[in-house]
Amino acid sequence: MIAAAGIELWGGEVASGRVHKFEGVRLNPILDDDAQWMPDQRTVLVKLVPEGLGAPPSALETPRGPNVQEAGGEKRASSTYEVRDVLKSPRDEELFEYYATSQLALVDFATGKVTPLGKPAAFTNLQPAPGGQHLLVTSLHRPYSYLTTYGRFPSEVEVWSPTGAVLHKVASLPLVDAVPIGGVPTGPREFEWRPTEPATLVWAEALDAGDWKVQVPDRDKVMTAKAPFQGEPVELTRTAARYVGFWWGARANLAFLIEDDVIKHWRRVHTIGPRGPRRAQAARLGPLERRALPGPGVPGAPRARQRGARDRAARQHHPPERHGRLARR
Repeated sequence: MIAAAGIELWGGEVASGRVHKFEGVRLNPILDDDAQWMPDQRTVLVKLVPEGLGAPPSALETPRGPNVQEAGGEKRASSTYEVRDVLKSPRDEELFEYYATSQLALVDFATGKVTPLGKPAAFTNLQPAPGGQHLLVTSLHRPYSYLTTYGRFPSEVEVWSPTGAVLHKVASLPLVDAVPIGGVPTGPREFEWRPTEPATLVWAEALDAGDWKVQVPDRDKVMTAKAPFQGEPVELTRTAARYVGFWWGARANLAFLIEDDVIKHWRRVHTIGPRGPRRAQAARLGPLERRALPGPGVPGAPRARQRGARDRAARQHHPPERHGRLARR
């Protein structure tokens, strides 16, 4: 709830109709994911305005120095952001850090107890693992860019424990200020937890330097790693076009993999067995079906079953070994 002192966290119970405010909780909605349920459905993961933050940076009457930007002399086509609100000065950087920095915490719904996790940072993506014992945490850091938006700033992708300890560093991603038009950054991207397992990460990596002009047999490889993340990541499959994401089946023997070709304007859906990588039953969708990852209500999307606060899996009829059909809308 938006109040004069900031954004408050409130909770309510359907049975009694009572609502109450969680005292001492001031949410920071900048960069999203400011409040979400943990898998136990008793705890809320929040981003708080840090204690002792103080006043925002003051306006500078005179610049501290020249605005210097360097170019390496390379010719590269890349998306530009002339009409977007990008950072333009050192003061903009200070303001961005001031408003984007949050303190992670867990709030007990029953008692209202607030437990801080780790140190404050500019957190952009928070995903609790389905098992409730791991958090996927993405945070931004300097150097920032005046050419691109915050989604391409340098970031750390880590797996935390519910107490805020760093259990595993997934990736350290550099500043990405030159991405081919219609392409993707190099390195790991599109991180997600597999909803049908306690703590299994899935992500994609480009095999073509993120550039559609590069001719390769496969555009992306899909990787997976399972807690406690002691071994090397395992390659799950490869895609001929650009990886978009998964619709996971309710059981381990089925998943839908979606890939997208922005040049030909088509999207393809494959069924694969995540336990043993295979590609089969590709269904080509026409240009009118080219949209965001299918969800409930989109023609052709599997009917999903909610698994926890944010995880969904496609329903499967029994027995899967005999017919393996999916209930569809």
